[in-house]
Amino acid sequence: VPAVGRHWTAHRLKIPGTGARAQLTRVAVNGHTVIAFGDEVWASGAHAAFAEVSHDDGRTWTPVTVDSPGGVAVVTAVTAMSNGFTAVGTYGPAGDRDVVVWTSPNGDGWLPQTPAGPGLSGPGIQQLSGLTAIGTALTGVGFTATPTAEHPTLWRVPSR
Repeated sequence: VPAVGRHWTAHRLKIPGTGARAQLTRVAVNGHTVIAFGDEVWASGAHAAFAEVSHDDGRTWTPVTVDSPGGVAVVTAVTAMSNGFTAVGTYGPAGDRDVVVWTSPNGDGWLPQTPAGPGLSGPGIQQLSGLTAIGTALTGVGFTATPTAEHPTLWRVPSR
């Protein structure tokens, strides 16, 4: 029986920015590249997305800037694709959050986009909580919530 996954090495990473604490919560692998997303929590209680990337199967790690609309966002899902990586998250004030989508060909730099439409933007809270890819086609699942209702969201971006 191979010993794959039986031996682990801990890496202590520096908290990005000026956060009081941080945690990594999402990970995706594409070849030898591993991208890990998380959020740092500031003293005020606000959260900001951050990422670490490894191009050598997790042996060494480099912090990556994750720009977001309004400066504050939380990553809720990430997936590897045939042409790189895609991550999704939310941004905006409490009670009125919209979806943000980040793409990267190699995990080193992330381009934020703010898609519009039902389940992605508008009044209330929009969030995609799960994301998967087949080739360059994306599928995401999540919800839209207002003070009076909650509705499921299914988001699909066909192959390019």
